[in-house]
Amino acid sequence: MEILAIECSGTSGSVALSKDSKSSIIALRPDTGSLQELAQAIEQLNPERPDFICVTAGPGSFTGIRVGLTTAKMLALAWQRPVVPVNTLEVVAHRSLQGFDCINEPSQVPTLIMPVINAYRGQVFTAAWKVVDEIGLGECVFTPQVCDAKLWQSGDLIPKGDWGSRIAVSGPGLRTYPMSAGHTITPANAFWDPRAEDVLEVGIKQWKVSGGETAANVQANYLRASAAEEKLKSTT
Repeated sequence: MEILAIECSGTSGSVALSKDSKSSIIALRPDTGSLQELAQAIEQLNPERPDFICVTAGPGSFTGIRVGLTTAKMLALAWQRPVVPVNTLEVVAHRSLQGFDCINEPSQVPTLIMPVINAYRGQVFTAAWKVVDEIGLGECVFTPQVCDAKLWQSGDLIPKGDWGSRIAVSGPGLRTYPMSAGHTITPANAFWDPRAEDVLEVGIKQWKVSGGETAANVQANYLRASAAEEKLKSTT
């Protein structure tokens, strides 16, 4: 099986190609971003005709998501293959779990993980998943949404439940909006950002359930209108 994964939800991104259980990964340079480097990186991976394409559909950077989705949909149309759109916050949560040593330190694995992405304008994108069997994501207990950043920092948005102290808050949004002390178990900074290899793993899991979608049916999941759209609406 051959699978192509695209991650462009931030200012740069990455692409991955899995073929016969072996993966190749290319990170896009942050100084140029997905708009300039994505096509070249995919060409360098030299996909033949992947069985399906996984791509982050949002939330995140409007430009990055548009570029990633458009590229994935055009390739899917050319190859006549399905697309598996994945939620960026779920990818961040999956990535964050890799920061815990599930074998040697099982007591440190969280029972709840709450990823966060900077949405700018004093807001964040966030959600929360249960962690099951100490190795993977389970039920989504706080659906992906846009929230006030200060409210999120207070910890009041953490879903009520028997989580104990094993709550992990992670993601690139922490660089701008760190949560108050006492609320978090946070993986290392290196495990905050979504990567194409995580899109690949989350996408495979989703594909086994849904089989993917046709390119025409795939839509972005922005969660919020862009600044330009909000400005236009306010003047009309």
